[in-house]
Amino acid sequence: MNAYKLALSLVALLGVPALSAPKLAPPKPLPKSKTPPHAKAWPKNLKLPTSLYTMGQLQAALNRAYQAANHRDVVGLLNLYTSDYRVLDQSGHIHTKAEMRRNMVATLATVQSYHIEAKIVHLLESDNPNHVIALTAIDQSMTYREASTGQLVQPKMHTLRQDWWVKSKTGWHIRQTKLFAAQREPLQR
Repeated sequence: MNAYKLALSLVALLGVPALSAPKLAPPKPLPKSKTPPHAKAWPKNLKLPTSLYTMGQLQAALNRAYQAANHRDVVGLLNLYTSDYRVLDQSGHIHTKAEMRRNMVATLATVQSYHIEAKIVHLLESDNPNHVIALTAIDQSMTYREASTGQLVQPKMHTLRQDWWVKSKTGWHIRQTKLFAAQREPLQR
């Protein structure tokens, strides 16, 4: 007979009342927090992703597009975005895909090197399997010659953004982006 069974039989034999857990007060409910302003524009009924496969597909699409940008292929980069793509920047301005194209062409024409990487940090799926929201971290760096001094500079930027992805016959594309935070490192000369 093991010690546990022996202890139980002694408790029964001696008539010791069974041990019970102390009574605890129910936990107090947590205070309700306000919905963050950026969450009000999200599609309804979001839930945690059920499949890492979707996240892998989105990461692969980002990698292809940004690899194209790293090779100065603006068309390859823009294939990531839908025709009605919009960006909401931190100041509240909305930019279109056409504006993004003009800015990328101008930037890539003046820089000596350009590098961008992205990593999906968090993913939410909606009830519609063709719509997903991803929180994406982006690291961007470039090298260019300052017009005023002629010195080479290498600015680096880190961005956190929310991307609204839609799935079409040609794969996943970003329809809308909202920039949350952007941080520039000091210039390296």
